[in-house]
Amino acid sequence: ERIAKANGSQCGFCTPGMVMSLYALLRNQPQPSLEDIVEALGGNLCRCTGYRPIVDGCKTFCGASSCCQLNGQEESSVNGEVNGVPELFHEGDLLPQDPTQELIFPPELMLMAESQRPLTQTFCGERITWVSPVTLRELVELKAKHPKAPLVLGNTGVGEALSR
Repeated sequence: ERIAKANGSQCGFCTPGMVMSLYALLRNQPQPSLEDIVEALGGNLCRCTGYRPIVDGCKTFCGASSCCQLNGQEESSVNGEVNGVPELFHEGDLLPQDPTQELIFPPELMLMAESQRPLTQTFCGERITWVSPVTLRELVELKAKHPKAPLVLGNTGVGEALSR
């Protein structure tokens, strides 16, 4: 909710990773500092939104004293702007975090993960076939069968390959 209200998601590709990184941080540290948030999000890649709105949404979990960017200056609010910067969202509109409630992983997702056996996915197109194996053994067998096939993980470097 907080990332969405802070306009921290455009295409949505990075959002699950950002949310799960923040979830893990909050499970271990319910009132993180800004440095904790930046470190927790450090392994995530966002190519369209930019990190500012994502971090702004995450900062709402900080204790007031540990996350201020005003460097000791007082905050002034005029016409929906804070210190001359337009306010993108109002923290008062967010659901409060209840420190007495433990953040739990959704039980329905845990049940779904336990009940479904992972299956290899194969997608065939006109010029290419994509295979997503679920075991290391299957990956090794596929690589032996198709030694020139590239291994594609996040595929964030596709633009580099096209520009060479």
